[in-house]
Amino acid sequence: MLFRSDHVLVWNEAQRDEAVALHGVRADRVHVTGAHLFDGWFAMRPSRTREVFCREVGLDPDRPFVLYVGSSIFIAPEEVPFAERWLSHLRECADPTVASLGVLFRPHPANSRQWRALDREAFPNVAVWPSIGTDPNAASFRTDFFDSLYHCAAVVGVNTSAQLEAGIVGRPVFTVEAPEFAHAQAGTLHFKHLVSHEGGLVRSAQSLDEHVRQLADALHGGTSAETSRRFVQSFLRPRGLDRAAAPAFVEAVEAIGHLPRPLARGFVALRKLRHQAAQPFGVVMNDQWPVCVHYGVIPRRHHLAVFHLRGIPRRRHIPLWPLKHREHFGAGIERAPNRIKSEEHTSELQSLAYLVCRLLLEKK
Repeated sequence: MLFRSDHVLVWNEAQRDEAVALHGVRADRVHVTGAHLFDGWFAMRPSRTREVFCREVGLDPDRPFVLYVGSSIFIAPEEVPFAERWLSHLRECADPTVASLGVLFRPHPANSRQWRALDREAFPNVAVWPSIGTDPNAASFRTDFFDSLYHCAAVVGVNTSAQLEAGIVGRPVFTVEAPEFAHAQAGTLHFKHLVSHEGGLVRSAQSLDEHVRQLADALHGGTSAETSRRFVQSFLRPRGLDRAAAPAFVEAVEAIGHLPRPLARGFVALRKLRHQAAQPFGVVMNDQWPVCVHYGVIPRRHHLAVFHLRGIPRRRHIPLWPLKHREHFGAGIERAPNRIKSEEHTSELQSLAYLVCRLLLEKK
């Protein structure tokens, strides 16, 4: 963490352990509330029958179908070539149930353009839905997604929150650990939770051949919904499947609000830089209080990002404009280094601000 919070709210005990072990947060300041983001999924019901749904999206209603959920561009910037290889393996499977599966591709709403390249003509009983460019804020977007999950036989994806939603609906979930996605699968902590926490929600395969065998086993009744149920309760609703997480989150926030305010520490918070090229201007302090460290771009634009010390009243965050006005602030102003590009030196900016604020605290 760039700065240490007084309290941290997490979904589950596994994240509590990570907050303590990886970020040094005191265990008594980590609060497990459940994942309120997913509360709505537990109460949803399908809006249309399976036959109506299949005909609407363009699939054969007499055949089971697999839902492929697309991932974000950070996870899978080149997902379509993999999806076509995956689909070819399904069609070449010796098991007719697998070979004749319908496949519904649901692109990630922020990574949908690449799916125009999918060669749908080469594969029968395949659809991409909703159509590319559909507004994810539309009233029917979530309902359509739920119906896709509810009516499918299984869900496949690289690494996406849609796999959690599939678990809530009770569908078996699968992935393939492909080399091109190593950074977004084995290279992340949360993926390990998906495949191993409480037995794992997602069944992972090291090859497409292994994956097809897993999928065939699930289609013939070889998976149990109990594993998914245990995962969902432990990871998303640790207080019970029938207890929404949002009220627990609110209770935790209200309880924290009644606790005594902790003493200020020498940690800093970074407000997002508005421009890629940032110019550090300097440090402001007076005789008693370190006030703040300002970073910004062209002075006349007055776009400043502020590194400020916690526990200091906001009125003391004095804007530092062009340095010719340094007499307004006294002798405490020190000129910062030359222009630094934030995209190349973000960590240096953060380290510099941290060190400066620590020095100020020592002078306090």
